[in-house]
Amino acid sequence: MQLVELPISGRASLIQVQEILAEFGQLIPWLMKIGGLCYSTNRRYFEEQLHQRIGCKPGSISLYQLVSSGRERDYVGGLLRFADVPEKFLDSRLQMLMAQLVTQGAMYISCLQVHGVKRGLGYGYGAEIVLKAIKRIQQEWPIVWGVCEPRLLKWYVSLGAEVLDPGINRDHLALIVWR
Repeated sequence: MQLVELPISGRASLIQVQEILAEFGQLIPWLMKIGGLCYSTNRRYFEEQLHQRIGCKPGSISLYQLVSSGRERDYVGGLLRFADVPEKFLDSRLQMLMAQLVTQGAMYISCLQVHGVKRGLGYGYGAEIVLKAIKRIQQEWPIVWGVCEPRLLKWYVSLGAEVLDPGINRDHLALIVWR
C-alpha cells in the first residue's frame, strides 16, 4: 500500500469526495455545504467550488489516498488536510485551542475514511492511513491536529495522538494532536 497526495481537481479526488460525503455528509456541518458537487464533470469548477463552499482559500485543501501498490492502484481510503480550518466550534475552549494550534503552524486533518468494501477486513487500513499521513505531513509541518468523537480517543492515542480536550464540551468532540 502507498499513500499518495492528489490534486483536488483529479478524477481520483472526486471518488474520495464521494466516499467522504457518503460517510460524513450529514454529520459534519461544513461538509453539508458541498452537497452534490462531487458529480460535477468540470474539474476546475469542482476545485473552485469545493474551496469556496467550505470557506477555504484556493489551494489550501489536500487529499491523501491510500491505494494498492499494483497497477490498478485500488482506492482503499484517505483523509483531507487543511491549511485553512473549516471547523467552527461552539465551545470557546475548543476555539481557543484551535487558534493556538493555527498560530503554531499546525495542520488540520479531517475525514479519515476507509472505502466501504475495505472496512472490517482486519487489515488496519484506517491506522495505516493515519500513520502514513501524519508522517508525510510532519515532514513539512511538525504539528498535526484533528477532532474526533470521544469514543475514538483510545484508538487515536494508540496511534500516537495526544489528547488536548477529551470531548466533554458543547461540540461533543475531542481534540487531538500529533507533535
